[in-house]
Amino acid sequence: MLEINSIREKRLKNEWSQCYLAKISGVPQSTISQIESGLRPYPRFESMKKLAEALEIQLEDILLPSRKQIK
Repeated sequence: MLEINSIREKRLKNEWSQCYLAKISGVPQSTISQIESGLRPYPRFESMKKLAEALEIQLEDILLPSRKQIK
């Protein structure tokens, strides 16, 4: 399962709206909303990569949530 909270938490920490994140990442706002709400449990890898880059977080922290527990 994806660690969608990492996306939402970082976005909110930056005080960014979903629309702003969509603008800087190139991922549609509707997709971001669906990912954050869990309605899109298997988003495209490319979308997740773009979001991670825009949010300056490790892609692995989103795709491999158990990795956080190991650190």
